[in-house]
This record gives sequence, C-alpha cells and structure tokens, in this order.
Amino acid sequence: MKLIFYGELKSGEFKMNDRDKFLKYIARMADPKDNSKPIKIRMTVEKVRKTRTTPQNSYYWGVVVAMIADEIGYNPWERKEVHAELKRAVRGMVGDQRLPVPVSTSTMTTTEFNEYVEDCRRWASLNLNINIPSPNEIEPADYDTQFMH
Repeated sequence: MKLIFYGELKSGEFKMNDRDKFLKYIARMADPKDNSKPIKIRMTVEKVRKTRTTPQNSYYWGVVVAMIADEIGYNPWERKEVHAELKRAVRGMVGDQRLPVPVSTSTMTTTEFNEYVEDCRRWASLNLNINIPSPNEIEPADYDTQFMH
C-alpha cells in the first residue's frame, strides 16, 4: 500500500500535514513481534505541481476529442480510442523502444495540458481540416459531456 503525505516548506522550515497519521502509518510497518528490528523504508519528496483542471479536462473531452471523433466517424463511446491515438499523433511514444507507451495526460501540469490541447487543435486543423473552437469561443454548456472520461 502506498500513501501520499503532504507538507509545506517555508523559509527553510518543513511542516508536515497530518503528521500524526504519518507516524501511525509508519508504526504499523514495524514487526509486531519485535518492534526493535529495523525496517527499511523509502521516502520520496517532490514538489507538488498543479495538474490539469476540471474545466481543461471538460473542454478537451467535450470539444476537442468529441469533434475529432465525430469527424473521423467514431461513436461517442469510442472516444478513449481517439484520445489514445491523439496522444500518439501529437506527443509520440516514450520509454524503451521495445515497449514504448503513450504519454500520459493525467499528470500534465495546467501549462503542459494547455500546450497539448493546442497541439491537438493544430493537428486536427492540418490533418482533418476542422477548426476546433478555442475554450473562449465556446460555452461550457455546449461541451458534449455525454461520454467524458
């Protein structure tokens, strides 16, 4: 089981959120028969990044993916496949050449996701000759959210 704990670094001082919960979790890892026996653990510290927002995700699935899927003849429930192909077409594959995998959009920052969406719009314009409206050209109420993921 993997739990994630958060904290804040300010003026060189670290303050952990839910410190008591963290200590209880660590204590449960000890050997109940011999809690003096050392247990090796691994801790990873990373800066928290703001990932894509719900409005960004809604626009991507309800406008960008929906319009591309409609244009190339996919059914609304097949939009995951369109999303997978868009990732390959726009961002390519990463990892070992023997088993490359598509780039994940769920871990992109808001800026990275904006760039990705703009690249998808550009790709659709160049390859499918469709003009996908920008987020400020369409109202959220007009997004096709029926089959969003």
